[in-house]
Amino acid sequence: MNRLHCPPRWTAALVCVMALLGVAAVLAQSLPASGATARDPAVTLTTRYADVAGALAHSPFGLPLVVSSRDEGSLAEGEILGIVPHPFATLAAAFASPQAFCDVAVLHPNVKGCTRARVDGEERVTLYAGRKHYEPATRVYAQDYVALVPRVEAGYLRVVLQASAGPLDTHDYTFTLEAIPAGDATFIAVRYAYRSSLASRAVATGYLATVGAGKTGFSLSEAGGPARGVRGIVERNAMRHYLALLAVLDTATVSEDARTSARLDRYYTLTDRFAAQLREFDRHEYVAIKTRELAEQRDRDRHNSGS
Repeated sequence: MNRLHCPPRWTAALVCVMALLGVAAVLAQSLPASGATARDPAVTLTTRYADVAGALAHSPFGLPLVVSSRDEGSLAEGEILGIVPHPFATLAAAFASPQAFCDVAVLHPNVKGCTRARVDGEERVTLYAGRKHYEPATRVYAQDYVALVPRVEAGYLRVVLQASAGPLDTHDYTFTLEAIPAGDATFIAVRYAYRSSLASRAVATGYLATVGAGKTGFSLSEAGGPARGVRGIVERNAMRHYLALLAVLDTATVSEDARTSARLDRYYTLTDRFAAQLREFDRHEYVAIKTRELAEQRDRDRHNSGS
């Protein structure tokens, strides 16, 4: 069940909704119709890797990335294809667990916490999303996801989290991560999207006309300028999660006592390469806010576990 704890003020609710729409997603690739022969997803991803190899090598981002999005009718979706400079075995071992989703998500400025639990035989993840500035988890949106059983093979990983409903009648939320080996590195596809409603699109329109008016995405629009509007929102959040994934992997070998601060610092360094699209705070303020939020989550986790 979705739990809505955002303050009733319109502007606060708007920011909370935009945060959730940014961190959630609908599966970009539809399941085959009943009776149809499904192509092996590992083969499909390998083909995609070959198709975008040239674009990855000549990416304008200074990183091997391809960013795309679309906003059609009720469906808005974004996709990041990229190379992660870590072996496939390392990534697969880390991200086969729902905890890795939380490790990535909490680095996002709008995510105030992330917890996991096993309920009725299912792995569930709860995201707490609110304003980019500090907020306690008791005052923000909480949304539950079901983590499907991951597909983990010698040369293929697929992780899917789904939520049937969200705020303002949005629905069909899914986060999807796929990965295959790419030599000593890993090729990944991260997809985000959601199905909107009339109410959520009205809120998005208000946000884009005010707070989000000057913000852009990364891909080019049909007019030749950077993507804006809902496409810009989806692309910015897809990029944030890709860079958060890098930060988690880059700091995996840091001692547990120092890992949180190292991870926050690494994430800020990565995102600040794209300051025009992603900068919300200076480094000190971001680290201070996140350190406080993560400390409060650890306290809640200890309390809930009875330790």
